[in-house]
This record gives sequence, C-alpha cells and structure tokens, in this order.
Amino acid sequence: MAIIDNIKSYYKLDGNSNDATATANNGTDTDVSYTLFENLQTGDSGDLGMYGSVMTDGLGQTFTPQTSHTITSWSWKMYRSGSGGSINVRIYACDGSHQPTGSVLASGTFDATGIVTSVGQFYNISLGAGVALTAGQEYICIAYPNGTITGGNAIHFIKDSTSYAGGRGTYYTSSWADAGYDFLFAEYGTGNSGKINQGAGFNGTTSKIEFSAVNGTTNMSLSVCFKTTQTPSGANPMIWGMTGSPALFRIAISNGTGHIAGFCQDSNSNITSAETTGNYNDGNWHLAVLTKSGNTVILDIDNGTERITGGAVTYTGNFNSMTPRMGTYNGVAEFYSGSADEAGYWEKTLSTTEISQLWNGGAGLAYPFTITNIKTINGLAKGSVKTVNGLAIASVKSINGLQ
Repeated sequence: MAIIDNIKSYYKLDGNSNDATATANNGTDTDVSYTLFENLQTGDSGDLGMYGSVMTDGLGQTFTPQTSHTITSWSWKMYRSGSGGSINVRIYACDGSHQPTGSVLASGTFDATGIVTSVGQFYNISLGAGVALTAGQEYICIAYPNGTITGGNAIHFIKDSTSYAGGRGTYYTSSWADAGYDFLFAEYGTGNSGKINQGAGFNGTTSKIEFSAVNGTTNMSLSVCFKTTQTPSGANPMIWGMTGSPALFRIAISNGTGHIAGFCQDSNSNITSAETTGNYNDGNWHLAVLTKSGNTVILDIDNGTERITGGAVTYTGNFNSMTPRMGTYNGVAEFYSGSADEAGYWEKTLSTTEISQLWNGGAGLAYPFTITNIKTINGLAKGSVKTVNGLAIASVKSINGLQ
C-alpha cells in the first residue's frame, strides 16, 4: 500500500488553527500558537495598567524580526482588574524614530474579561491572515482600548527592565514616548524552511486542539513531529493521540523523564505501553510513530533511532468513541509544553518504509504527500501518461503500491 492509503487525518499546523488537510473532521483549538519568532518572555518588574482614562491612545512594543516571515498572532502577558475589557491590537512599520508609520499592516481584537486577575499569563491574539515582515525592519505592535475598559476595570501589561535587543516598550500621551522598559511579548507566524520546522506551540497549561470522536481499528497508526524541553512531573503529557473511556491510543512524554512513551488500551482496559530509553526533550525536532497491528504495538522514534515493542497483551475490547487530541490527555489535564506538527492518523499499520517516507531525511512530510517513486509506467515517462486503466492520472493515488 502507499502511504496515502487508509489515511484518516493529517494536520499541518503552520499557522491555521484548523488546518486539517486530509479530513473533513475539523477541530477546534484553545490557546495554541504557531512558530515562535521575536519574543521577550522572562522577567517581571511590574506592570502598566490600561484604564478607561489612562493609556487611552495605546501602548506598544517595537520589535525587529531576525528572519523574514508572516506574522499571524501576537501574545501579551496580562492580567485584569475588575472585569477587564477588550483591546484592539495593530501592527505597523516603524520610522527611524521608532514610531508607527503608514497604514495598519495587520490587526486583531482580544476580549480580556476572562483572563487571570493576578501575576499575568501570556494570551495569544490572532491577526487573521497576518502580514509578511521583512528581516531587519523595525515594527511595532500597539494595544488600544476599544471603549470597553470603564470604571475601575483595567488590563495590566507585564513589563521588564531587561532590554530586548530588537526594540523597546513605548506608550502614547501627546506623542509616542520611550517607556524605558519592555513589555513581555511573543510573536508567532509562518515562514521557516522545511516542513518539520514549523508547527503549533503548546503552553503546557491550557493549549489544546480537539477533534470529533472516531472509532479506532484493529490496525492503526499515529505519527507526529514534536519539539520540547518539558520534563513532566506527576503526569504523562500527551503530544498527540486519541482518548476515550477507557480506550486510548496516544503518544506522550513519560512522567519525570524526557522519554517518549506510546500507550494502547482497549474498552476492556487491556493495555500495553512502549517507552524509549533515550531522552527526546532536547529542544530539537523529532518524529514519533506509534503503530498497532492486532496485539502488537510498536513505538518508532526518528526513523528507527529507537524502535520499541510494547509488552504482550491480548485485546478483547474495541477502540470506539475516542477523541483525537493534541496537547492534552483529556482536555483538562496532562498538558504538553512544546511544539508539534504533521500529526497523522491511519487505519492501518504503517510500514518501516512508510515511516521513512514520513521522516523524509529529517525534514518531515506535509500532506498532500509528494513522493515520486514512479518514474515510468509501461516504459513511458510518467509525465507523458494521461490515463491508467481508464482513469485520469490526476485521480490515481497509487500504482502497485507506489505513488
């Protein structure tokens, strides 16, 4: 069979929250971000409050991309007083004086009525389709109150005296002024080279993507590219998988280590697991593939770097009504911190050849798959063949098991 056969879901997470390219089973995401570019996420020397009568013209953070890319979302670290309110966020280019110039490049709106009331957390604000940014050009993200911050309500933006080298914090009174500190921020987007170097960011506390329930099969497989530095405590954070009650089929980080573990349990609670001996929380991209063939469960890391067979088990139940999830075990617990991309689910057991195709020399493989194993058909150059067995060649997915 070709790698395309029996595929049910394949998610390329490069900037669109519901980018499910191989399935009609679209999902919903919560607090999920995308490839991290410019950011200042550590330190805390207080905050600047945006009240109904204070900062009415906005505050901002300038930033200078080191890499050209398309910005798709922005995160501020914030908390609220009272019921908070909502803000408009806009991206502008900066002039030579670090002030906004020209028209709005991208914008978004954020409702802060439900954010935390102390300390602050990062909250991701979508900028829609975003806009292409040029490396070396200074830009500014400005937060404006939109008339909903009234009375004693406020939104507090966390600041830090540690200087971010690519920009500065600023605010507007009668003109834009250097604040003398930076606001904590992170900007996300798309544009890194290679399939595996993009992806969605999961914050370890609230980030998740969930899809409609599916019924597992006797033979099935999961695959996911991941990058993390997480060492979990008291849980096995799920990177990608399907969970039900009690059936499950999932890839996770093993509690207390950087090992990767695969778990498979049926509706009668028959379970096995396979766990690596090596640590893969090194901040580099890796590929994990979990396969099930009858009663045999195998976890493969990085195209055979480790290939572990789970303990003996006899499955007597089913794998019905499992919810595919990324970033969390059950939607409320065991959250994953890191990045993930190219998450796939097949109703078949992937072969080592197909796993090698997904690995793609370490670059990952995006759907629709573009493997070019077939050079000729019946002695003719593939490009010159118009039909195969009466079918237009564009509609043919595989020939003799090859693409």
